[in-house]
Amino acid sequence: MAAATANLSIRRESLISAASNVVLVAVHLATLALLTRALGSTGLGAYFYAISASFIAIIPSRELSEIMRKRASEVDSSSAEFFGLAQAGTALYLIAFAGALLLAAPTLVARTPLTGPTVLAFGVYTAVLTQSAMSTRLYDAAGSPGASMVAQSLRETAFLGGVLALVWFGAASPRSVLLLGAGIHLSAALCIYVLVGLVPRLPSRESLASGAEFGKWSFPTGIASHLWEQAPTLLMGVVLGGSAVATYETAKRVAMVGSYLATCINDPLLVKISAMDTADEDVLDYVRLAIDYTPSVAIPAVFLMAPVASELLLVAAGPEYATAGLVLLGVASIHVLSGVKTPIAAAIHGVDRPRYVFYLTAATLVAGVPAVVLGAAAGGVEGVVLALVALELAGVVGSEVAARYAFGRVVLPETFHLQFGAAAAAGALVWAASHALDVTPVSTLGPVLAVGTAVHFGLFALASEQFRAGSVRTLRDLSGFLGARTSV
Repeated sequence: MAAATANLSIRRESLISAASNVVLVAVHLATLALLTRALGSTGLGAYFYAISASFIAIIPSRELSEIMRKRASEVDSSSAEFFGLAQAGTALYLIAFAGALLLAAPTLVARTPLTGPTVLAFGVYTAVLTQSAMSTRLYDAAGSPGASMVAQSLRETAFLGGVLALVWFGAASPRSVLLLGAGIHLSAALCIYVLVGLVPRLPSRESLASGAEFGKWSFPTGIASHLWEQAPTLLMGVVLGGSAVATYETAKRVAMVGSYLATCINDPLLVKISAMDTADEDVLDYVRLAIDYTPSVAIPAVFLMAPVASELLLVAAGPEYATAGLVLLGVASIHVLSGVKTPIAAAIHGVDRPRYVFYLTAATLVAGVPAVVLGAAAGGVEGVVLALVALELAGVVGSEVAARYAFGRVVLPETFHLQFGAAAAAGALVWAASHALDVTPVSTLGPVLAVGTAVHFGLFALASEQFRAGSVRTLRDLSGFLGARTSV
C-alpha cells in the first residue's frame, strides 16, 4: 500500500478531488435548500448542533485513523496492523461512549437544542461516523485520496436523494435526517473496505510503538483542532440557541466553495510528503505550491459574494437567512486565511513533526473559546464571526512560525497580490451588474457570478506565468486521465 504513495501525483489526485468537489458543492447546496425549508430554523439548528457534536464525539477514533493513514502511507509499513489498531481502539471507545451518552442524555436535552429522540439518533450517527471517517482515511493511505473524494461525492448524492424522499413524504425531522445519514455513511464505509481489500490484523509491539510515537503529538493536536473547529457551533447553541446555530451553519455551507480546494490539495499533500520524507526527498517546493493555490478559490469567492451576499442566501436558504450577509462574508474570509494555514499544518504532519501544530492549535483553542463566548454575548452571530476572523489571522502568523521551526524557513505565497488584484476586478464587475440588473432570480444571479469567475481566472492567467503553466499541465493531465479511462 505504501509504495503507491511515493509515486502519487498531487496534481492528478487534486484534479480528481476538485472534480468531485464540484459535485459536492452542488449537492450540499441542494441539500441545504431542502433542509432549511423543511426543518425551520429551530429544527435546522438542532440538526447542525448534533452534527457538530458528532464530530467532537468521534475525535478519539478519528485520531486513531489519522495515525493509521500516516503510518500506512509510509514506505515498508504494516498497513494491516495499523488498520487493526484503529479498529480495535474504536471498538473500545464506542463502548465507553455509549455509557457516557446514556448518563449525559438528560443534561443534553436540558441545556442544548437537542430533544430526546434527537439524542438517540445522534448516538447512532456518531457510532457510524467513526467507520466513515476511518474508511476515507484508509482509502487515502492506499494512495487514492482522489478516489476517496469521489466516494464522498457519491455518498452525499445518495444522502440528497434520501433527504428529498423524506421531504416529499413529510417525514423530515432532525432525528430522521440523522438516521438517514447514518445508514448512508455505513453503506459507503463498507463499500470502501471491500474495494481496498485490507484485512485488519492485531498490531505487533513494533506497530504499537510506532503509532504511539506519532500519536503522542498528533492525538492531542487532533483533539484540540477538532474541538476548535466545532466550538463556535456548540457554544452558540448554548449561549444563543438553535436559531443562531442555523444562521452560522447555513452561512458556512453557502461559503463552502472557498474551503473545498483545501481538502483537494491537503489530503494528497500529507500522503505525498509523508512518503517523500521517509525517502529523504525534499518537500519544500510542494509546500510552497500548496500555499499558493489552496486559497485560490476562496479569494475570488469573497469578492464575488460581497456585492450579492443577501441574494445568495435568499436563493440558497430562503428569506429567513437573507439578512446574514455579514456572517457569510466573514466565513468566506476565514476560508482565505485557513487556505494559508492548513497546507502548512498538513506538511508538518507529513514530515513527522506534529508537536509544532499542537502548540499552535492548543493556543488557538485556549484563546478562542473565551473569545467566541464574548463575541456571542456582545455581538451575536456577527460577533462570533469577527472573533473567528481575528483568531484565524493570528493562526496564519503562528503557522509561519511553526514552518520556520519545521522546515528551517518561512513559506510565503508568491502570487497572492495577483490573485487579490484579479478578484477585486471581478468583484467590481459583479457589483456593477448587481446595480444594473435584478440579481434576485437565480437565472440572473448564476450567469453574473459565472462571468465574474471567468473574469477573475482569466485576469489571473494573464498576470501569472506560473498559473498558466500549471493550468496547461492540469489540462494535459486531465486529457491523459480521460483518455486512459475511455480506452479501458
